[in-house]
Amino acid sequence: MSNKRKATWDRLKQQMANKRTAPDANRKAKGSSAPHKIIVQRLASEPDNKQTFRPVQPREFVDFPYEDLSLANLKKACAAHFALPAMTCDVLVSNKGPSATNIKQIPHRKDK
Repeated sequence: MSNKRKATWDRLKQQMANKRTAPDANRKAKGSSAPHKIIVQRLASEPDNKQTFRPVQPREFVDFPYEDLSLANLKKACAAHFALPAMTCDVLVSNKGPSATNIKQIPHRKDK
C-alpha cells in the first residue's frame, strides 16, 4: 500500500474515532443522563368506555431543569409547566395505565 493511501486511511480512521468519542450535546453535564426537555402528553383524568385514558392535548415539550432523571423530578417538571398543584401529576406506563412506580418502567426512554 502506498504511503499516500495509508495516510488517507489513517486520517479516515482517526475521523471515525473522533465521531465516536465526541461529547453528546444533549447531556447537561458529564455523567448526567437527564435531558434538557421532555415530551409529555396530558391525558383525561378518567378512563373512557374502553378503559383507556384519551389524550386531552397534543404532545408538547416541557423544560426539565433537574440533573437527576427520576419520577419525582418528572412529576415536578410537569406540575410546574402546567401550573398544577405538586401531587396532581402522574406518570402512566401506557394510555391504559398503570402508574409507573419506577423510572425503569417508562418505555421508549433515550437514556437506557
